Amino acid sequence: MVGNRFQPCRLLLAVLVFSFACHATLSLSPRSECYMLDVDNHFYDFTDWIGKEFQYTDFQDGSTYTLRFCKDMQVRSGQSIINYGRFSPAYSSARDTSDSFVQEYRHGDLKGCENEGYDYSGRGSMVSVISGACPNTKPCQDPYGCICYVESTLSKCLLTLVVGLNYVKLKGPRVFSEFTVGFSPRGKEVVANGLTQWGYDGLHSDYSFTTQQSQVFFYFSAQSTSASNIGKPAYKVYPERGLKVELSGTASNGLPPTVESPTILELDWRCERKASTPYLVNVTIPIADYDPIVFTLGKYCDYEDNVKPTGSSGWATFGFLIFILFVGLTMFCCAGFLYKTRIEDKHGLDALPGFPSILNIIESASGSRSGYVPADDVTNITISHNDSSSGSGNHSQRLPRSSDGPSYGAV
Repeated sequence: MVGNRFQPCRLLLAVLVFSFACHATLSLSPRSECYMLDVDNHFYDFTDWIGKEFQYTDFQDGSTYTLRFCKDMQVRSGQSIINYGRFSPAYSSARDTSDSFVQEYRHGDLKGCENEGYDYSGRGSMVSVISGACPNTKPCQDPYGCICYVESTLSKCLLTLVVGLNYVKLKGPRVFSEFTVGFSPRGKEVVANGLTQWGYDGLHSDYSFTTQQSQVFFYFSAQSTSASNIGKPAYKVYPERGLKVELSGTASNGLPPTVESPTILELDWRCERKASTPYLVNVTIPIADYDPIVFTLGKYCDYEDNVKPTGSSGWATFGFLIFILFVGLTMFCCAGFLYKTRIEDKHGLDALPGFPSILNIIESASGSRSGYVPADDVTNITISHNDSSSGSGNHSQRLPRSSDGPSYGAV
């Protein structure tokens, strides 16, 4: 009975998690490297076609040309298989027309083609993909499409294929391919060429931020010719309560970024409510004439952040100044007290702190009071002099203490 009571709560939690996941999937992120952009920057995802075989048989030599889509190109003859390159997504692009692509397959078998191919990479293939049926041929039996024809160079090291495929249903949104978002300063990219990178297309615990990290900085970069299409970013938090988010920086005002002068987006967030699962923050960047760019950030809230007191830095400075003033006044008062009690009535070397004590130690060790005599004993000073004019002997006389103050004697 107790377990049944929690069934509605579990169901509600599952619905909430599913709704959050739906919000997170708004971002356009490629599932693999098997995708293409046409000349109008429409996105085509061929992930489900990876490894799909399309064959073409040459009736003259009996060879079978096998294209494993987004994987490799092979020529099969009897028991032998010759590889004519592996899929190279970095060299795939769109043709001048809106309904055709070019895929390049490189680094095939080297034997007999060591000095051929791109950068002496051996055998290779260039596959031209067109939309629909092959021209001037009978319709394809495979609903996905077929190879229209194959051409080979005299060296048999490079193949050229034309493939007709039915991929119209794969047409996706329009991508602003000249736009990049990354962590500042120049860290990992969150959005590359207008496509949200894996890890920021939804909730991924390994890519979520900890409670201690209260700020995140991003840079926006785009071609100057199209930078004016970028609008002001906005955000949405799921769940809506518990995490306070603020956007600031030059990018938050819609300032157009360039490659030479990127703009900065500062994201400040503070946990106001503890949560067992990460909060989702969907950042949306509107692009004129294109579909908006969306990326998702996860934020852990293991505890509630302390609210910042207003003017805390000013009070800290005031307290530091008060402490310095208190220490200065204390030292000044101590110096005045020492001067009044121990130095004011002394002159000469007697005014030096600790000098009388050193003198007493020296005198006690030597047992005499020769040499320097403190000012207090000036009345005991006797002066001996020789009067050559009177021709008398040595005379000693005691000098009386002056009433004006201590005297050090004269010769």
